[in-house]
Amino acid sequence: MSEYDIPGLTAAAPVFAATARRGEAAAGAIARLRATQHSARARLPLDLSGLDARLRFWAEEVDRSAALLHRTATEVGDADRRAALELSAVHARVRHAGKADRPAGVGLHRGDSGAAVRSLQRRLLAAGLDPGPVDARFGPRTAAAVRAFQKTHHLHVTGRADLDTATALLNQPVRKLPPTPHGGNGRLPASALAGVGDGERMYVPAARAFRRMDIAATAAGHNLHVNSGYRTYAEQAALYRAYLNGTGNLAAPPGHSTHGLGLSADIQVTDPATLHWLRAHAGTYGFVNDVPSEAWHWTWRP
Repeated sequence: MSEYDIPGLTAAAPVFAATARRGEAAAGAIARLRATQHSARARLPLDLSGLDARLRFWAEEVDRSAALLHRTATEVGDADRRAALELSAVHARVRHAGKADRPAGVGLHRGDSGAAVRSLQRRLLAAGLDPGPVDARFGPRTAAAVRAFQKTHHLHVTGRADLDTATALLNQPVRKLPPTPHGGNGRLPASALAGVGDGERMYVPAARAFRRMDIAATAAGHNLHVNSGYRTYAEQAALYRAYLNGTGNLAAPPGHSTHGLGLSADIQVTDPATLHWLRAHAGTYGFVNDVPSEAWHWTWRP
């Protein structure tokens, strides 16, 4: 997760922006005052050089403060976008959050339905709770599981997936990764891997299932372009470092990713129709979208 205090930063972003605007207005007023002072200098017998120096100093200070506030507002916006990326359960593309634009999956409550609810239910299962069937419906059992999670983690018990609850759920580790019979995570031998197109590989049984799914998708008019399949330990370590440095997307530590087991594929889903097809049919071939923040991440879990 992000190192920022996301709720506090999100709430403060409009304040920073408004203060920056006021600072710019003040700088403009000082500039106008200096212009008026220069005009009056010729008509006054007084030495206004001291006042001129003070006005120039104040204007420079206000300009520096306004620039700092603008940078802070930009950083807050970046943090808010990063929170949206990490919590979004629905969209392949993440928009900047505005006053009425919360990260997808936050604010879910009883009676809601859809892909975001399904992802919430999977996260609750990964945390060892029972949300009932993973049916994309926020019913009484899902609400009870949310309340149990909130109570265990000392959160406000509401039964709703508020921002604090969604953040805590995202930080819960997946308890058990599917085993593979060859090698270790990120260290599979070449004989245990097979191609899935685009120069990418997966664990042989997963690759077979993916190719069957790809054939079906192609027949339906969709191209399942694979951006990332099996990753070596070193490749995963590099991605994890980038994530920690704030220069990359959310990534599991090396040795803890399903990519390192050859079970996951990051599929290009910029075409909404492709994503819709996957959500409707991938389960037939044993693939699930098991990371709520990544609509492109599909893992073979037969």
